[in-house]
Amino acid sequence: MEIGPMALHEWPWLLARSVATGWEQLIPAQRAATTPALFAARVEHMLRLALGLPGGTALVARERGEPIGYTVVAVAPDELTGMPCGHLVDIWVEPGRRGKGIGHRLTAAGEAHCRALGLPLVRRVVAAHNRTSLAHALADGCQVERLTLVKVL
Repeated sequence: MEIGPMALHEWPWLLARSVATGWEQLIPAQRAATTPALFAARVEHMLRLALGLPGGTALVARERGEPIGYTVVAVAPDELTGMPCGHLVDIWVEPGRRGKGIGHRLTAAGEAHCRALGLPLVRRVVAAHNRTSLAHALADGCQVERLTLVKVL
């Protein structure tokens, strides 16, 4: 397996998976407020913005040339201090390939990218119900910094 920058022809593959996994992270009230098509357009806009900012990149894990996972890295200022931070916007691995360390290797590649940019920390946002991703982040040395709470009105 190799990890490298996303090739242009991999964009539709990455976008489709990011839209699907993003939809899974929404709570029912969020799903009720949009449509799959509008949500897909929003995800595409968010990804293009993240990748278009200085330091932004998509890293793809490949086996025999075929993509099997990815992470999207954005660089943005910390909302409290303004300090530039890395953000692992999305990490995804093909379902049949999970549990084999690919996510950990993608995370390490994303962190190495941030380190090479001189960034002092990296953030990850994980949906509260996504226990697998939360366990992955904690096992990688992340710590809970803040909790975001929502109340449906």
